[in-house]
Amino acid sequence: MDNITSRTIERLRFPMTVLVLFIHVLPFAASQGGIEYTFPFNTDSWSHRFIYFFNWIFPRVAVPMFCIISGYLFFQGLNTVDCFKEKYKLKLKSRVKTLLIPYLLWNIIFEIWRLFMISSDKLELLPKSFFLLCKEIFNSF
Repeated sequence: MDNITSRTIERLRFPMTVLVLFIHVLPFAASQGGIEYTFPFNTDSWSHRFIYFFNWIFPRVAVPMFCIISGYLFFQGLNTVDCFKEKYKLKLKSRVKTLLIPYLLWNIIFEIWRLFMISSDKLELLPKSFFLLCKEIFNSF
């Protein structure tokens, strides 16, 4: 990979990560903490349009960009036709070890833990949303 491409990807990572956080955080902020919003906002106000665009529309660019960059980086070393199959198999095998196995293992562990918590009537120990947890922490002071 050339230096310009590497620097471009490096500079895009942080802003796109922040945009992904916007995607995940806003639904909780909008429906909890004693504040109820309905989406889309009332579009008669310019402030509602601004909030709607920068919290619902614009952040949605980040996930496809991450997918495009991941695909580009995955296939970058596979540009020679003569050993494409071998390199492709090695890369897939590597991704199974580093992505798929940890993903499946974590989901199995969490599901066992969740089922144990439900069966032992300890539902109050199940994870709460971040905002409700923060609210409880700050209200305890």
